[in-house]
Amino acid sequence: MNLFGLRNMRKGLGRQLFVLVFPIVIQNLITTGVGLADVVMLGRLDQASLSAASLAGQVMFLLNIVYFGLSSAITILASQYWGKRDRLTVAKILGIGLFIGMFFSTVAFVLALVCPSSVMKIWTDDPDLIREGAKYLQYVAFSYFFAGITQPYLSLMKSCERVKLSMVVSCLTLFINISLNAILIFGLFGMPALGIIGAAIATSISRFIELAICAVDYLKQKLVPRGFKVTFAIPRTLIRDFAMYSLPAFLNDAIWGLAFNMNSIIMGHLNS
Repeated sequence: MNLFGLRNMRKGLGRQLFVLVFPIVIQNLITTGVGLADVVMLGRLDQASLSAASLAGQVMFLLNIVYFGLSSAITILASQYWGKRDRLTVAKILGIGLFIGMFFSTVAFVLALVCPSSVMKIWTDDPDLIREGAKYLQYVAFSYFFAGITQPYLSLMKSCERVKLSMVVSCLTLFINISLNAILIFGLFGMPALGIIGAAIATSISRFIELAICAVDYLKQKLVPRGFKVTFAIPRTLIRDFAMYSLPAFLNDAIWGLAFNMNSIIMGHLNS
């Protein structure tokens, strides 16, 4: 191959890489922005709401780290089988992702719903922050459950070369969340001003809409086989491959998130 042909190949590869990577970067930024929107808008209310939502948001931060690690794990394995056009196995990888995602999401959902004050005490010992944060957690808990389904699905779709889907869904979710935040936090258009509870409700509603969009897309897509038995009848060999090739990436991101979260735990026990 001559020098001219090599340059053209590099340019083509660069364009393809940009088309694939840019939507993924935007989607990850926006996913984080959904939780950040609550903190930013509550900062206009009072310091207690801002600090409480920020500390309570650490639960979602940890889940996002888990989802990011899970996304890496799904991509590593699913892209190999997608390259071989083994769509049945790709569907079963979705089953593994859903099982792991739902496990962590359900644990977070139950803890935030049943004992939110105890969860807040991990990050702070301030009674006012614990009280306000507990209110937030009880209403935002449902968003954890919804995200445990949508994030593995969107990760799998990225492995199937549908990277724009994740970006579009995440953009829509962020827009809905910000709009509902403004309405429910400050009481616009005749709605009651719910403050920190309004922020939590807005997040849960936006995550539910995200789940509904993903459910409709799953039923319409023809990339991978559908059905409960197809998805969750997972052979042991695939589980072993997932543990061998993908679990290290998942654990690496999850452990990094736990270590980074210690900053919030330490500062939360200083003062508001």
